[in-house]
Amino acid sequence: MKKPLVSVIVATYRRDKSLDDALKSLSNQTYDNLEVVVIDDNANNDWNDKVKKIFENNKKVNKKIIYNLIVNKKNQGSAKTRNIGIKKAKGEYVTFLDDDDIYLPNKIINQVKCMIDNNADYGITDLYLYNEHDVNQVQYIRKKIKKKKKKRRQRFVLIVVLIILAMCFFYSDLSKVQSVKVTGCQRVDENFIIDNVSVKAHETYFFNVDKNKLKKEVEKMLFVKKATISKSLFVNVTISIEEDEPISYCYINNILYVVDQKGNMEEDKEQKWLSYVQRTPQAMNFDLENYQKFVKEYVKLPSVVRNQISSIIFEPNEKDKTKCRFELDDGKVFYIRIENMAKQLTSSNYYLVVQKYPNYKYYDFLGKNVYVYN
Repeated sequence: MKKPLVSVIVATYRRDKSLDDALKSLSNQTYDNLEVVVIDDNANNDWNDKVKKIFENNKKVNKKIIYNLIVNKKNQGSAKTRNIGIKKAKGEYVTFLDDDDIYLPNKIINQVKCMIDNNADYGITDLYLYNEHDVNQVQYIRKKIKKKKKKRRQRFVLIVVLIILAMCFFYSDLSKVQSVKVTGCQRVDENFIIDNVSVKAHETYFFNVDKNKLKKEVEKMLFVKKATISKSLFVNVTISIEEDEPISYCYINNILYVVDQKGNMEEDKEQKWLSYVQRTPQAMNFDLENYQKFVKEYVKLPSVVRNQISSIIFEPNEKDKTKCRFELDDGKVFYIRIENMAKQLTSSNYYLVVQKYPNYKYYDFLGKNVYVYN
């Protein structure tokens, strides 16, 4: 490292013991290219002699250091005294040491290195407070610094241990969902829900469980009307469901399709839902594409209308490709078109037509008109 000359300005006034300690701290510096400029602010002749004696004694300790003593002809005050020292200084860098302070041995070398490395024009250092009546201030400060470093090391070790423990926890099974439970199932298979959600026991990290996402996943499932998700402190996930009701079923190519009130449609090759859905209207003669279109509109019908329907028959022809036949519980027959179903069979419109034409069997809803006949 480049070692430019550093001038240390020491202004003193009526201090002997602390001045001696200050100059000794400069003799103990690990940086050896120093100039020490002591300016005695002329208390009186007795003090001038004391300062000179202290100066000469310390000058002998470290002969590598350049020493200069300046005695003011009259008392100038601390500010002017320091400026006098600056004018006499020959160093590339200038630093100040009060006559009741001391430097730690590495103070100057550390500061010069930092300023050179950072191309700094000036530097400001930290300080430590000490009792000037202590026998060895440097030893006291060193003990204080050692104690701080020890605490810093302990804090660092503690942080490292905590990080290691956290990593061990996150990479262990303890950080993963321990169990997924489903409550509220009467007809819906609990295992079906558990198998088809994204959250898996002993696989999904507990902190990654998104309750809103999981809720949406479950509510998209057949016959699940509402889902509530809860997470326990013991990294367990509970899914509470409210079951939905079926509204229709249909056989297409000998495969059973079932529909719930939200319009969820699912194929049931094993016919496990058959006994559950048989109390709802059976849709007949549909292909899959038209049944999907039908379901989309059918779920929009008010429940008071759907509850009157006993069976649904798809009866398209070349001129009427979306015609459906609704057979009602009271023996009446409605003909509707899939695309207009929700608009034509509102609860008010349904009751208005039935009450206005109570004695007819057939009701053909065509556009804005209703044709009735027996």
